[in-house]
Amino acid sequence: MRRLRRSSLNCPPTWAPAAVAAAAVAAVSRQRMAWRERRRGQHAAVLPLAWCLAALAASPLATMVNAVPFDASQVQFLQVCQWVWGHTFHGWSATNPNCSTATRIKCDSSGMIVEIDMTSYRLAGSIPAAISSLANLRSLDLGACQLNESIPAEIGSLTNLEYLSLNNNKLTGSIPETLGSLTSLKYLDLGNHQVTYLIVAAVMSDFTRHFFNQNQLTGSIPAAIGSLENLTFLDLRGNQLTGSIPTAIGSLANLKSLHLEYNELTGSIPAAISSLTRLENLQLDYNYLTGSIPAAIGSLTQLVILNLEQNQLEGNIPEGVFSLLSLEDLYLGVNKLTGPISSSISNLSSLRSLKLQANRLNGTIPYTIGGLVRLIHLHLSFNLLYGSIPPHSPN
Repeated sequence: MRRLRRSSLNCPPTWAPAAVAAAAVAAVSRQRMAWRERRRGQHAAVLPLAWCLAALAASPLATMVNAVPFDASQVQFLQVCQWVWGHTFHGWSATNPNCSTATRIKCDSSGMIVEIDMTSYRLAGSIPAAISSLANLRSLDLGACQLNESIPAEIGSLTNLEYLSLNNNKLTGSIPETLGSLTSLKYLDLGNHQVTYLIVAAVMSDFTRHFFNQNQLTGSIPAAIGSLENLTFLDLRGNQLTGSIPTAIGSLANLKSLHLEYNELTGSIPAAISSLTRLENLQLDYNYLTGSIPAAIGSLTQLVILNLEQNQLEGNIPEGVFSLLSLEDLYLGVNKLTGPISSSISNLSSLRSLKLQANRLNGTIPYTIGGLVRLIHLHLSFNLLYGSIPPHSPN
C-alpha cells in the first residue's frame, strides 16, 4: 500500500489500515499521557497520535479508523460540564463528538463514558446533576478540582460505579443517602488529605485543625453506607461529620482501609467493627469518641495500623490488642486510658511505632518492651508509669 506523505503537523507516518485502527483504540491512553506532559511544560517532538489521526481525516485511511462517537446522552452531559465548569474536555466539541480524541475520558464501544479522571484540574463550580446520565460509568475521579456545594443525590444513579474520589475539594452539606445504592463501589474517597493540626495545652488534651480549601461535609455518616459490601477503601477524613459511627459499617466485610479521622464523631467505637476481619488500616483519631476500646478488636488480625489517638477513650487497653501480630503502628495517645501496660506487648514483634502518651496508664513499664527489636518510635510520656525503659536493639 502506498504511504501518504507526513503532514505539516509532524505526525508519525501512516500505517496499514489494521495498525491505524489499533492505534485509534489506544488514543485515549496516549492523550492522557500527552496532557500530563503538557501540564509539566514538556512538549514531545511528535504530536499526540489522536491529533495526527484527526489531521488525516481527509485521507482515504480516515474511514478505516475505528472512531467511537459519543452516545447522545453523553454529549448532553459534556455540554452541561462546559456550562457549569467553563471547561471543554480537550479533543471534544459539539462538532467533533468523538470519544477517541477526548482526553481524560474513556468510553466503551457504544460511546458510553466509562471513566472520567479530572484529578487536580481547576474546575470550580458544583457537580452537575446531569451526571446521572452516565449509566455505564465505572470510575469517577474529581479529586482536588475546587468543586463546591453539595454532592448531588443523583450520583446514586451510577450503579456501575466502582471507583469514586471527590477528595480535597470544597464540598459542603451531608453525605447523600443515595450513596448506599452504589453497591458495585470498591473505592470511596470523600476525605481531605492535606489536613494539618496544632497541638495546644501542656498535656496535649486539645487541638486546633486548619483546613485549606478542603471538603467540609457535615451531618452523620449515613447507615446506608453499610450497603456497599464490595467496598475495600473508605476515606471520610478531615470533614465535619458528627454523630456516632453507624453499626452498619460492620457489614463492609471486604474493607481493608477505613479513614474517619479528623471529624467530630462522638459515641463509642461500635463492637460491629470487629466484623471487618480483612481490615489492615483503621484510623479513628482526632474525634470525640468515648467509652472503652472494644475487646473484640482483637479479631482484626490483619491490622497493620491502629490509630485511636486524640479521643476520650477510657478503661484498660484490652488484651486483644496485644494479639494483633501484624501491627506495625499502634497509636492510642491522648485519651483517658487507665491500668497497666500488659507484658503481652512483646507479642507485637512487628511493631515500629508505639504511642501511648498523655493517658492515665500506671504501674511499671513492662520489661518485655525491650523485646520489640523493630521498635523505632516509643512515646510513654504524661502517664503515671514508673521504672526504667528496658534496653533493646532496634534493626
